[in-house]
Amino acid sequence: NKLSKQLSWTVILCGFQNLVVMMPTTQLASLLVEAGILDHEDVVKFIAGTEDHTPGLRQWLARQDGVLQEQVAQAFCLHMGIPVVDVSRIDLPKSIVRLVPRDIVVESHAVPMSITQFNGQRILYVAFFDPTDFEAVARVSSGVEGMTVKPVAATYMQIQMAIDKFWPEDDGRKLPWEN
Repeated sequence: NKLSKQLSWTVILCGFQNLVVMMPTTQLASLLVEAGILDHEDVVKFIAGTEDHTPGLRQWLARQDGVLQEQVAQAFCLHMGIPVVDVSRIDLPKSIVRLVPRDIVVESHAVPMSITQFNGQRILYVAFFDPTDFEAVARVSSGVEGMTVKPVAATYMQIQMAIDKFWPEDDGRKLPWEN
């Protein structure tokens, strides 16, 4: 079976724009079939190739619109156990916004979302456009004392809109709770 013998690596630019997913092509194909993005026949065609020069899986995914790429990114994050959130639907309280300074939020492209308590430990959930960027997670962690940062995923655009809304540049705009 050509599908199970394929060992090449596939790199995909996902809907989070710079989130790069690296996994064996067969594992990626299985993930896409499980998520309902592709069916088995599509996978065989992409991996095996055909005489009509059908593009490989990586090339095909790179050419798809943002909606499909976002579906792939979400499927990957769920596969990795990283929750995906919609930052645009959350109204952040002032207490959460003040936890992480603007420079860290902008540099890490991250938005603190909520705090929970578990077994006496305070956990800060933070949406990252790339939740696998360990340097960004460490940067945010260093800015919040006494809490564990738990990364979740969100789209680049949602995070940028939240940063613009809750951490505006010092241009005189009022914050949402100042109106």
